[in-house]
Amino acid sequence: MKAKNIVIINLSGKIKKEDLTKIERDMSFIQNKYHHVKISLIKNTLSTIDPKFLAKSLNKAIADDGIDLIMVAKGGVRSIELINYLNINIKLNNKKIILGNSDFCHLAPYLNNISNLEVFVGLNLKSFSKLDEKSIERFDTILKREPLNIKAEEINVYKKGQFSGKLIPGNDIALLNIIATNPELINFENKILALENHTEKDYRMIKYWLYQFKIRGIFKKINGLILGGFPLIEEEKETTLKNEILDMCKEYNFPILKIRSFGEGNKKSPFKFEGISEYDGKDLKIN
Repeated sequence: MKAKNIVIINLSGKIKKEDLTKIERDMSFIQNKYHHVKISLIKNTLSTIDPKFLAKSLNKAIADDGIDLIMVAKGGVRSIELINYLNINIKLNNKKIILGNSDFCHLAPYLNNISNLEVFVGLNLKSFSKLDEKSIERFDTILKREPLNIKAEEINVYKKGQFSGKLIPGNDIALLNIIATNPELINFENKILALENHTEKDYRMIKYWLYQFKIRGIFKKINGLILGGFPLIEEEKETTLKNEILDMCKEYNFPILKIRSFGEGNKKSPFKFEGISEYDGKDLKIN
């Protein structure tokens, strides 16, 4: 069944006037694109940085049976402050979707514990109207609750192989914060780890953050590694980064894929947290 009632919520600090204009623009874009959808904005989340209030607003939206999909307005740096106020014991009568990116990755592993709440990482409302057509189609698959299919031509294979397993997607630094503060929250055993980074300009810092997963024993547990977009890394440094990642992971047998549409940019492939992923050596399918 298609999601029909969408609400937009802000979780990452006060919204500036120019950002509100963009939010309204992108809401209008969705409304015009999907005529069956009703879209609204939780306005009282725009002008506060109070994490308790924002978490209460999020809890209320999750518990509301009349809402089918919750979309986070934008990323930022404050979502982590909401964790202690989340209600993960909410009982949902019907399946519901929540969709966010960037800073939202701090909340995703916690929200994933709510039964019937489907958590997607890799897309928020910000710049929605600037997405390419393929990304819009992938948002449509979320509305229809259909599998996400990523074809071979969209995948850069760093290390060959096949995998299947539940997906753990997120921003690398946000996931490391979760591992440091609550190491038992995410079970990485036999999972597929998908990481993006949209803030580092030095390719050596990407390697540094990946190495943090290695020394914490995460790479010993996973069945596959997906690297998303690193939009600030200079193109001529990407081959160097690839070779250093392969050297770092040479002792492991899992495949390594590069999928640029996971992360920031105008090409988006939202990944479902603990969605069942299957890679046959050519195409990637996520249920």
